[in-house]
Amino acid sequence: MKHLKKILKQFFSVANDNLETLIISNIGWFAFCSPFILVQFYFIRKDNLNILWVITTLITFLLIPATTAGLFYLCRIMLIHHDAEFKDFLKGIKKYFVKSIILVFVDILILLMLTINLSFYIRLLPTLSGAGRYFVLGTVGFIIWGLFFAVISQIYIFPVMLRENISVFSTLKNAFILSINNILLTITIFVIIIILSSLWVISGLGVLCFLGITVTLLGTISLEELIKQATKEGVN
Repeated sequence: MKHLKKILKQFFSVANDNLETLIISNIGWFAFCSPFILVQFYFIRKDNLNILWVITTLITFLLIPATTAGLFYLCRIMLIHHDAEFKDFLKGIKKYFVKSIILVFVDILILLMLTINLSFYIRLLPTLSGAGRYFVLGTVGFIIWGLFFAVISQIYIFPVMLRENISVFSTLKNAFILSINNILLTITIFVIIIILSSLWVISGLGVLCFLGITVTLLGTISLEELIKQATKEGVN
């Protein structure tokens, strides 16, 4: 896995060189979103889903994609110019505010549709026999694989959006194809992100300082490495 070695080496190198900016930006990302998320949890625990809960849910939905796009933009600037500032994080939020929200909305809609269809066919399966049962079994398998690749391709959707000036559907399609064409690397990076994110959540302070930048920096570097390798192979 030579690509993985390069990605991790660059990840630690960039993180070390820009640690202060990354931590400050992660705190900014957390500060933008966490108050509204905490208010939501408060009302859910009180079983009182009132108008304030609806408003905070809407604000959270608007802020999380935009601030995440800001972190990805910051990481991309670091890779291109080997330096970045907190203002680049804010610039990324402003530049991709609308597109990031649309991207996440469509992405969630697709994942939800796949999940609903999977649930429907699984419930339908016990009622069938013969050819119909085999057809539904094949459909269930197809949806499971589609859902699997849709989930692991999440690490690429924002980097693709920032790198290519294309439509939301083309962004999701390209991210999906990338995950299929580089399945072992994508799964490995996805697992590393899950493990590191879990450690940050368990530690508590890690959520504030490292959670967002871990996902965004690894995702950005992974995409750039894959594109660099594809370009070399194309030239050869």
